[in-house]
Formats: sequence, C-alpha cells, structure tokens
Amino acid sequence: MCETLMMVMVAPVAILFGYCGLRALAHHLRLLLFGGRAAGTVIGQEEGRGDRRTIYFDIVKYRVGERTFRITGGVEGAAMGRIGRRVTVLYAPLYPERGVIGSPLELFLWPVCLICSGLAGVILSLACYFGILKFG
Repeated sequence: MCETLMMVMVAPVAILFGYCGLRALAHHLRLLLFGGRAAGTVIGQEEGRGDRRTIYFDIVKYRVGERTFRITGGVEGAAMGRIGRRVTVLYAPLYPERGVIGSPLELFLWPVCLICSGLAGVILSLACYFGILKFG
C-alpha cells in the first residue's frame, strides 16, 4: 500500500521537478549559444527574505540598441557593496527585456537542483515500488 502511494504521490511531482529543471537548463544553454549579450551594471540591490536571513538581489541595468532594461537577479544572495560592478547579461534576441545575468551560478544552479531533486524522487519512488526501500 505504502509503495503504491509513494509511486502515485511522489513520482509525478519528481517528474515535474525534473522536467522544469531540464526546460530551464535548455533555455539557458540556448541563451549561451544563440542569445545576445549586453554589458550590464549593478545599480542597486533589492532586499528579500530567506528562511533565516535577509538576502540581497542585484538590480542590473543594461542596454540593447536604443532601449534600456532593468532586471533583478543573483541567486547567490549578493553581498553589500557590489554596486557599480560590471556583469554580462544574456537575452533572447526577440525578447531583450527578459535578460538573465550570465554568471554560471545564475544560469545553472537552480536547473541542476531541480533535475537532481526530480531524479532523487523518481529513484525513491521506484525503490519503494520494487520493495528495496520499505516504510513501517
């Protein structure tokens, strides 16, 4: 009973996590290979709340052609005092307003975390289903 419940409840969520991670990874790889690049400047920081601490996200201004855009990013929780730092912004040529800060951490951390958590959930579900892992 527990094994079937695990397959029915955990496996679909794990598959969804993995799918979302793969989609994000594919999007970021397309940006790296075929997207435009713009020089951006950190112009400020936005405060957010984490589980136990305050996190700061970079506000980056960049220019594509005659248009100027602003994005917020920085998955690592930026340290104070980085205003004025130059960064690379990647964007899809048809949607320059949807830029992404081009740091490896920004591009790959969350997609890889989603893929790994999805894979772990599927493995756990299969282990329960085939009796390798038992609860109770």
